[in-house]
Amino acid sequence: MTTTASDYQAFESLSAEHRRLLRQEELIVEVTEALARALKDLQITQSQLAARLEKTKGFVSQILGGGRNLTLRTLSDVADALECAVHVTLIQESEAVAPVSWPDETRIYGLDSMPGARVEERG
Repeated sequence: MTTTASDYQAFESLSAEHRRLLRQEELIVEVTEALARALKDLQITQSQLAARLEKTKGFVSQILGGGRNLTLRTLSDVADALECAVHVTLIQESEAVAPVSWPDETRIYGLDSMPGARVEERG
């Protein structure tokens, strides 16, 4: 049986620069999806978040769309506006596992202190 690499794996294996670029995009997607899930679960609109941040709705849209460079300071400001805290975990690639689907009742944002949220430990 012949195994072929996916386009993703092929791009990643081209160079260290390609791998670095993919890791950047993965992080952007992970953070923006966590923010979007938090907004949805907390029933906060982009307009409401913008008002809490004293920014425009366009600014929030750019953050959630990955179109604006989201600094750590801005991420902290957004988390604070959502009454959340940000926790970061670095995992060696050799130990990393593919993302899993969590049950609907489990809320995992990558952001803690979510009112009424359950935070699952990944082991």
